[in-house]
Amino acid sequence: KKFLIRQWLNDSLIYKEYTQDTTLNLNFGPTDLTQSLIKPEEMNYWELKDFVKKINKFGINEPKWAVNMHFKTAFACTSFLMILFGISLSIRKPRSNIAVGVGLSISVIFIYYAAIMTGRSIGYKGGLDPFISVWLPNIIFFIYGTFLLYKTRT
Repeated sequence: KKFLIRQWLNDSLIYKEYTQDTTLNLNFGPTDLTQSLIKPEEMNYWELKDFVKKINKFGINEPKWAVNMHFKTAFACTSFLMILFGISLSIRKPRSNIAVGVGLSISVIFIYYAAIMTGRSIGYKGGLDPFISVWLPNIIFFIYGTFLLYKTRT
């Protein structure tokens, strides 16, 4: 393979011919370039996992992708945690006012959502490991929900 380099030298054009290979091996293809345009919310867990492995292999330390990968599994546990809290709160005060129960339930949901989104933000900034940043609220709520369930009178 040949290629030419044109240079201007003293108002004259000089061509230099080279025969070395000019192919660059960049270790990524066109699909990898479009991959960065896709939002993490649009990928499933396995696509995110492959993408996180790929960017880590290239030496890119962007925690946003790993946080979103772990967030998909952590947020899936929300229903289990809310059932755990719901059972413990409904058994605890069966004859109390229904408005108090609804208000307490909405408060727990709001606090949980705020906690998991705060953990996600901390993970985005790199303040915590991506796994810990989104799973720590789940662990705390699981421990507290189990404690509430254990303390309820049966």
